Formats: sequence, C-alpha cells, structure tokens
Amino acid sequence: MEKVYRTKIDLRVLGDEIKFSFFISGNIIGGLNQQQTLKKRHSFNFTYKTIYPVDVIVKVENNIQRTFLYFDEKLLEFNNFNNLVTLSRTPLILEIFKNSKGNLGFEKINGSLAGAFLSHQNYFSNSDNEGSIKPFGKIIGGKAHAIQMMLPGIRLRKNTIKTISFDMDIFIEKCEQYVHSVGFKINLDKEGIIKGNVITINPVKQVTTQPTNVKLETTYLTLKPKDLADREIMYDYKNQLTPQNCEPETLELLSSNVYTVENPLDTNVDLTDVNLPVNNNIQIPYNISRYVEDNEIKESHKIFKNGKYIYPLNWVNEMQNNEVFSNADTCYSLKFATKTQLESFTEKLKSQQIGNIETYFATNSSGRPEVKPRTYSRLSQWIERSSLNTFNDVRFSYNTYGNINTIIICPNKECIVGPEKIGSEKGLYTDGNEYTLPSGENYIGYYHVHPEKGAMVGANHSDQAHDALKPLYTIAPISANSINDFCFSTYGKKDASEVYSGFTITTGDSNESNKTYDIQLSAASFSAKTVVPISNIETKTKMGLIDDATLQYRPYTFSEAYGRNNGTLIFNESDTDNYLTYSAITSGVYRFTYKAFLNIEYTDTQWCQYLETAYPSAFTQTYPSNDYEIKRLINTSIIQAGMGEKETVSIDSNFVYNAGEKYRDCYSGREKDICGDTPANTGIINFNFKASILKGSSTGGTGSTLSQFNVVRSRESDGFANEYLTLNVDNNDLTTSGMNSCVLSSMTSSTIFHKQIPVTLDTGFINLISGQTIQLKYETDWATTSKGGFYDLSGGATALRVNLGHKLDMSGRTLESPYYRGVKASTSIVDKKLFFDSTKKSLPFELKTGGATKTVRLDGTLYLSDSECGNIKIPYVDNSTFNKLTFLDSTAPDSKLVWDVSVKKPTNDWQRMVESNTIKDYVLSTKSNYQMTSMKDNGVFCFYIPTYNSDEYGGKCDFNFPQLTQSYIVHNKFKNYYGNVLEHFIVVTPDCGFHKPCSGTKPKSTYDIIHKTTPADWKVVNLNRKLNIKGKEVNIVSAFSHYNPEPETLASKTKCSYYCKCGQELASTLKLDPIYGITNIFKDLETNECSDCLEKAQDYCFSLNSKCEAKLVGDCVEENIYIQQVINNLNPRITPYTSNLYVTTKGEPEPDGKPRGGGGGIEPSNGGEPRGGLGNPTRPTAAQTRYSCKDGLCFQDPKGTYTTFEECVEQCNTIIVQPPDGPVDNPSRENETTEETRDGGKYDGPTEVIKEGLCRTGYYWCESVGRCISDREPCKK
Repeated sequence: MEKVYRTKIDLRVLGDEIKFSFFISGNIIGGLNQQQTLKKRHSFNFTYKTIYPVDVIVKVENNIQRTFLYFDEKLLEFNNFNNLVTLSRTPLILEIFKNSKGNLGFEKINGSLAGAFLSHQNYFSNSDNEGSIKPFGKIIGGKAHAIQMMLPGIRLRKNTIKTISFDMDIFIEKCEQYVHSVGFKINLDKEGIIKGNVITINPVKQVTTQPTNVKLETTYLTLKPKDLADREIMYDYKNQLTPQNCEPETLELLSSNVYTVENPLDTNVDLTDVNLPVNNNIQIPYNISRYVEDNEIKESHKIFKNGKYIYPLNWVNEMQNNEVFSNADTCYSLKFATKTQLESFTEKLKSQQIGNIETYFATNSSGRPEVKPRTYSRLSQWIERSSLNTFNDVRFSYNTYGNINTIIICPNKECIVGPEKIGSEKGLYTDGNEYTLPSGENYIGYYHVHPEKGAMVGANHSDQAHDALKPLYTIAPISANSINDFCFSTYGKKDASEVYSGFTITTGDSNESNKTYDIQLSAASFSAKTVVPISNIETKTKMGLIDDATLQYRPYTFSEAYGRNNGTLIFNESDTDNYLTYSAITSGVYRFTYKAFLNIEYTDTQWCQYLETAYPSAFTQTYPSNDYEIKRLINTSIIQAGMGEKETVSIDSNFVYNAGEKYRDCYSGREKDICGDTPANTGIINFNFKASILKGSSTGGTGSTLSQFNVVRSRESDGFANEYLTLNVDNNDLTTSGMNSCVLSSMTSSTIFHKQIPVTLDTGFINLISGQTIQLKYETDWATTSKGGFYDLSGGATALRVNLGHKLDMSGRTLESPYYRGVKASTSIVDKKLFFDSTKKSLPFELKTGGATKTVRLDGTLYLSDSECGNIKIPYVDNSTFNKLTFLDSTAPDSKLVWDVSVKKPTNDWQRMVESNTIKDYVLSTKSNYQMTSMKDNGVFCFYIPTYNSDEYGGKCDFNFPQLTQSYIVHNKFKNYYGNVLEHFIVVTPDCGFHKPCSGTKPKSTYDIIHKTTPADWKVVNLNRKLNIKGKEVNIVSAFSHYNPEPETLASKTKCSYYCKCGQELASTLKLDPIYGITNIFKDLETNECSDCLEKAQDYCFSLNSKCEAKLVGDCVEENIYIQQVINNLNPRITPYTSNLYVTTKGEPEPDGKPRGGGGGIEPSNGGEPRGGLGNPTRPTAAQTRYSCKDGLCFQDPKGTYTTFEECVEQCNTIIVQPPDGPVDNPSRENETTEETRDGGKYDGPTEVIKEGLCRTGYYWCESVGRCISDREPCKK
C-alpha cells in the first residue's frame, strides 16, 4: 500500500542561498548541419533563498522508501545560458539518494577529469563527456528524459532529446567556505536535517608549554531566555587558563557529562515587620474560593455580576484577617519577583478552573447540555475576583504597559457587632431578614438563643437535632473601638410625597441620634449643593449594604470616633451645608468610599398629547408602537429636549414620515433666519448631578476633589460623564410595548421613564495630613418644561423625582442600603515579593462546596518572599560535595523526559537518551551534531540545550526542562600533555526571572456588641465572651467544655500574651489561621513573670503539636530570643538541621574554599554571580522616624528619604491605580539592560567592596544606594 509523507525543513543553517548549476554534455547538430560535441558546458542555473522552508516528500511503496526535496517555482530564480533548452518557471524536484557513506544526502564528487562541490553520482558523472542525468530511451510517465522529472517545466529540442545528458552541482557558501557534505535523516515521525561534516585543514598552532599545576575552579553560569533561544550556553576556558599561563590547546577533553540536581527552595519569609515570626513559609491560596471565619473554612458566596454568577477569591482577606497582622498597623506592598514571574503566573492561571469552583453550561457533541469548568482566559478575571469584597482594602496598581505593578494589602477592617440576642433566651420570634438556615434560606419563625451555639430553630432548646441559625448583618467593616473608622447609612427613605434635600434635626433627645434619610427631590426645576446627610448605624428595615452579596455587613461606628469623644467625626447640626466633616487626627493612609443608587423618575402630563399632535396615527399608522421606538423618542424628544428627534423618527419610521424640526439650536450666535420659526425647546432643558468626596486643606487653603461621580442628560447634548439619563435600547425592546403608544411596558401612565444608576465614590488609598478634612457632598441643578409647550398647549406639568440612597425596586421599595465608609489603613508599609514556582504543586488547600469538603493542590505555588532571587538554593559544587547532592534522572516513559528518578548518587541517563533520540519530546539542535556538549576552537566549551519538540508533541506550557528549581552540572574531565587529569564543574542554573513562554471574610477579632441606637460611652461590649462595660471586663464562663480547651484568659492587663506558630501545613488540622499557621492570641492572668510565661506558652503549644512554637507578644516580646532553649528543655530530642551543601549568604570563602554561612544556597544574579538574601531591617525609634513614597503613598520607613510626612506627601507622585487601555493579560517584556557575567560567572566570593570601619558589624557599604545595608541584603546593580 502506497503512503506519502510530507513536511517542511529549514535550510538556513546551511547558508543564505543555494545555487543549483546544470551542465550539458552530448552531441548536437549545430549551424550548417555540423555535429558538435559538448563537454559539461554550463547551461543554466537556479538560485534558492533559504529564508523559505523546503518541502520534503517521502513515498513508501512495497517497503521501498524514496525521499524528495521539492523547491517551489515561485521561490526559485533561474538563468539560461544556451538555446538548447527552453526554461520557464518550474519547480525543482530532487530525489535524495544514499551517498558513499551510506547516508541520504549530497557530498563532494572527486574525479580525475571532472568533480563537483556538492552533488551525487546520480546527478554528476566523473566523465568529462557524459552526464549522469540521461534520456530514458523510452517514454516513462509521459517523460522522455530524466531532466524532465527534475524540472517539469523544461522543454528540449526533439533532435537533441536523445543525445544530450546533464550534470548538476550544488553551491552553498558558509563563512567564506563551500559546504561539501549535507546529510538527511528521515524519520516518519519526525523529519529533520543533519548538516554534514566538512573537514577543513587549519594551520597547526605552535604551543610551548611548561609543566604546571593547573586548577579549575567551579564555574556558576546563569541560564537566560536568550540562551534558550540560541539553544546553547558557552563558557570560555581562557578565563581560568590564561591567568595560569596555560593554553587551552594543551588540554584534551576526555569526557563531559551533564547531571540534573534538585535545588530546594528557601521559601522562608521574615514577617517581624508585622509582628509575626522571623521564619515563615507562606503559600498563598491564590485560586481558592472559600470563606474563613474563626479559622474555620466555610463555603464562599457566589455573586451575580454582568449576567453570570462568579465566586470571590478571598486570598487577600485571608492575608488581612489576622489579629497579629492587624495590630501591626502595616500594609503589605506585594510585587511579583520579576516580569517573567508574572507572565508564568498568568499562563498557569489559564489552565486552571476559576476558584476551583466556577462552571458553565455547554452543549456536548450529542447536543445535550453539560456542566464544564470555567477556566481563566484573562488575568483581569483573577484581579476582579480578588477584589469582589466591597470592603476589601486592597489596591492593584499598574505600570504604563498595563501590567500589575504592586498589590497593596492593608490590615483587615472588620469586627463582629451583634447579634442583639446573647446569653440564654427562649420563645423569640423573627419576621425574617435576621437569620438564615444552614441552607441559606431566610428564616421566619420562633427561635431560642443557646449560650454556646447561639440562635437556633424552635422556641425552646431540646435534645433532638435542630438547626443553628446564622445571624445576618453582624460584621462592621471597621476596626473595633477605632477613633478613625466609621461606616454610616441612612435610616431609610422618605415617603414619595416628601422632599429631603439636606440634614434636618429629627430629635431633641440627647440619648437618641438624629435620623438621616435618602436625598429625595421632586420639582420641575431645582438647584442644591450641600453635604450628603448620612450618619446612622441603625436602619428602619434590616437589609444588606449595596453590593454586599454575603448579607454579612452592616453600618456601625464606635463612640470613640465621635468628636464629642475627641474622635474624627465632627457634626454640626445647625449648619446643613457642613453637617458632617471628617477631620484627620493623625497623618497616615486613609480610604473613603460611598455607594448609593441615584433613582430618577420623570413625569409630564402632556407627553401623550404631544405624541398625538406630532405623530397622528392617520399619518404614521402605528408609530410609535413598541418600547424600542418609545425609548428612542424619549431619549431625543424629552432627555435631549428635541435634539436628534427628527432624525430618529425618520429612521424608525423607515423614512416614510418627516417629523419636521423639533430642536431650536440658536444658543451659539446663530441668526433667526437660520433657526427659522422652530418653537423653544421642551423637555429636560438641562440636568446635572454630582456626588463628590472633597478634601480640605489643613492650613485653610483650597481643597481638592478626591472622587466624583457625574450624571448628565446624554453624551450628545452635554459631553462626557460617568453616567447619563438616556435609556438603554436593544433589540429585545422591539417585542415589548406598554398599555398605549406613549407608555413604556415597565411604567405607569403617570411616569414616562425611570432610571436607576449605581453611584460609587472611592478615593482608594490616599494620604491625609493631620488636620485635613473630608466631606461628602452632592450638587445638582435641572430645568424641565412640558412637551405640550411645543404646540402652545397650556396646563402641562413636569417633575423630575430624584432619590439618592437606597437601591429600589420598581415600586419604590428599598432593597439595599447606601453606605459611607472611612478608615485609616495604616502608617507604615513593608515590601514583599510574590515568588511563583510553576513546576510545583501547592499545599493541599481545604475547599468547601455543596456542603462537601475537599482538598485542592494548585498547579503552581505562589510564595510570599523576601527577595527576588533569594528563594532558590544553588548547590555548592566541588569534589567533596558533588556526590552528596540530590540527582534527578529519567526512565523516559513514553519516550518523554520525565524526572521520575531521585537518588543521592550521580546519574545522567537522560543525557544519553536525549542524544540517542530515545527521549523524543526534547531534541538537540542540528549544530550540536546530536551531542549535548562539545569543545570548540580556542578553548570555548558549549553546552547545547535540549528544546521541546513542539512540531511532534504540540503546544505546551508545563516544560520539564529547564526548570527554575533545578541546576545542570556539567562535569568535564581533561588530560594535558603530561598525562595529568583535571576535573571541572560548570553549574548552570536558570535565572531567577527565567520563564519559557507557552508554545499554549473572616473577622480579625470578635466584638459582639449589645447596642442601642447611638454608640454611647456606656455601651456593653461582648468581646471574645468577655463583657466590657465602660472599659471594665467581666468574664463569661461557659458551662460547656470541649477537647483540648484553649487557655482561660481574663483581663487584658496581664503581661503574659502569646500565640502558637505551627506552620501553614498544620493549619487545616489544628484549625489555625490558614495563611500564617498561627493560633489566636492568648492572655494568661495568673502568670506574671515573662520567663514563666514563655515556658507555659511553649508547653501549651507543644500540646497542640510538637512542631508548634510559642511566640510572646506585648510586654514579654523580648523573651522570644530564649525560645529555642525552652524547646530543648521541653523536648531535648529536637535538634536543628543544618547542611553545608547549599549556600545563600554572601561572604569570603573560608580556608577550605567553602563560602561562609551554610544552610542556604548560592543565588546566581543577573550576571551569573552568587546571589544574596535579605536581612532584617531594624525597627525605627521615635527619634529616627522617616518617611518614604511608595506607589504614590507616603509611609513610615526607617530608611526613608523624607524627615516629615508633609514633605513626603508634597513630593510623592501618583501612580496608575486603574489598568490603562490595553490588556493586563499579556505582560509585555519591557526592554531590559542586563549585565554580562563577570569572569564567566565564576564564584569567587563577595562582589561588594567592604569598606572597613565605615559600616557596623553585619552591614556593608552599597555604592548604588550610597549607604550601609545588611549583609543579607543584595546590593542592586
């Protein structure tokens, strides 16, 4: 059975062009009928540019394989030098035969009389009077001559076709030399080209050498993306040999083996800046949709947005919601270690199900619907879901390329307020909207309160199983007892007939707060500008805050924040325009947010009369007949006061009706004869509504607008704004219509149109200087006239009804409450890196969905890190350490490179299998001659990098080679002229930013408050089961015990406060904080001495797990330095693990040649030299307080440039906090300048110049920053 295979090959490796020259031989009849003999006369030639690929065709028939090269006629240039043949555009078809070496290919033809540079005996004859390409002697396939098989477009004379023959010679010039051998290896699974060996004789270099002891130090090289593109990385041995007066030609390479070793990740991150331990291993659950409450994993709440349900990613909340972190008053500034790390993270996301939970319906091949996992298609989907919580204080900033620059995460601002019923009560009843059943269903009916389990179904408690109820609206999005934070709402909405344009006093009782309401206006014309009155923490009807799909949050403000208690909120009940002002007490980072709905209704008593007069049915038939036509009329005739009405009517009536001029445009100097006699405009003549958050100056000067939301009539009439009154129109409106031709299907006869616009004001993170003020204001003005006035109809009345506040249904009932929130985020910031290991599965993260619990290991691990490159431990390699490393190898399952062997002895079968093509998914380039290493001329050694075979195996993102967590050790053995054997190690490690592109809420603490309407000073607070009355704590003792109880704690004035650090891997088992792996903070009243506290704390932590370690906080924090001694006393079997095979710290080599500071690893820098880690920055004292500008914000920073906060704010530049136009999903590689490896990347100790006496012990001078920095911190550039 005949089979034909076809592929393309790239011949650029041979040269820029290939010339095929044809020579003619034989007897011909010339002029005067004289016979002429031709001997290899140059007849014609073809030239092919190698920038175009060539077709390879393999034909197999009866087990005989024939191979052809097909050069397309469009890519060939030809020249004809005789009239014996006629040439036109024709392909060139060459069959490839076996040469004298038994390989398919072409070679040099030698002969005494004639020879060829590159040909084959079937194409070139040694004879000087006969060619190899001859006539057949009979007709074969319609051809009489072999040359016609090669050149289908050639034409020969009839009188010569049987008497002439041809030869072909191939000319390929490379580096001023001609190629003399080209071979082809044909594999029906993989077609490739092998460049033949060209043996050239070079002059022998005369070398004089003396016996000497040559020493080759281990070389550390960095593998960069450029090396991968070149498919090779080189090392020049002259770097080491020349200083030792040794010529590279005196050494003979005996063997060269490439080994793969595992580089463990040093994922430790120092969190002392946020009051957490110095040693932490933090993996971020970046793609897990879950909710964490009291260290317990719960099911997340889906959110309906833009027509589909999506799930939040709460990894930001999990990082925020920790009591220790929150008390540190410090924000994280997170940044991906490198741009390529962000690219790698983005590509990995695109292979994962969103949140490991989102699905969608699709139709299968059978036409039936099926549920499929929804995967990421854009990085912006991850950003959106990471920011869904409306109270999540996180900011993504972007660079000018639209890529993520930093992610600022500030401490959690949440506390539980309520429920109102605590202790033990029975016989209670709820009308709903207070509790939900475990299923999430709203509960209506009798319930009781259990002292341990809270509210439960039924009037009385019983031994029979009955559901616990979940209270709604119990979380306040502010810090507990804060003087800086607030969250207000309005009490409710006024009756539709009432007008409420600003604050008015509603009570004279000092124990009762004034009620504020939604702004509600109704008039034909109106103008106002004042503070938005919103200051209630109780609402008339319990309901969720706007955009809170969880139904958990509620408005609340503690009494400490009010001005009468020296707080930040200043109320002036006698001045409506300045009713509420926020005045910053301390300088720092703040955020203010306002969310509401602007509900607008419009009425005109003569709208229908206008339509009947302007568009009588006798002329227009049924126009307007549906919502599509009515909406377009409303948009132009009413909202734009006639602008565009004439054109709209013409289009919608299919140009059968001319409405006449409906708009008078004479406001810009146009003369009356131009305007004609068109009546004055009617409808909404003008409309403008602005809501703004304004910042006042601390010195009384001009303030500024921090955030503004503007609504106008339309873009056509009034220009750009955030929103417009114009109604949205789509094709669905063609099928709906109202009760008559002038009423929309969703309106009543009295209301022409209704629009509800979401209003959001968000300052983001901003700096406030002490004394600066914030006000929330609105400003509006509008004017309307009846459409009947266009025809001089009298008695027409119009009204615009505006409500700013609640989200309303079509009947005007309230659905969601507005809120106004302000918080002080922090005073300082700490920089951390996000380090992504795309080759490693994450820890098993717990996830709950559909009532079931499962664990998920994310495909790629995201670490919280201290430095860009400090995560990777690079092996320290010499003869003494080499055999102790962890070697990786492959058994080549399915002929693929899989690292399925891990042993403690050298093994490198993978090298042999790649070279022999046993491993087929990674291949060597043709220039390597299918060897992974080779010694080139003049002492240059080359490591040829195997590359993924995408032609055969398709697209891929998860590459097994190279990997960021691997090093590739080349072990070379040399022999010199004197017979001495030298060994040398070359350690090649991917750059820390290496990336190979595809070829494809938990509350931080619990404050249960029993409250009245106003937050008075005498509030009773339930704080972690401790009643607090006017600052005095009363213990609530439970009658119920539980396994392994937490230490009983009483008053907060004890010296002994601690928590247990057990690690993230134990978080799920021990119900710890899922990010930091720590317990809550415990306080022990009975222990007064810090030394006793440390021992007692560790004893309790050991009772949880032997890996748990106590950490003291508060007055005894200094005692933490003795924790290891206490651990050894309690459990002497525990000994710290040390290793000297990997090095991370910098330092001069010890006398034994090993770098100082074992237990780490050598980090290759961008130049291939050892990388260092980051040290602990010292905490500033009050006298040393300085400030830095980071990401457009000023923070406390001990190394800051500015001495005052005010100076920093003045100089600090703003940054992009919204992604610029263009995708965030394709992180572009910005132009980078890289430094070449100094001295070939040889590791020879520290690269910095240590200025003795200039820096104190543990620090060194860094020239690029002009100051002393920690020994563990790298000096950049």
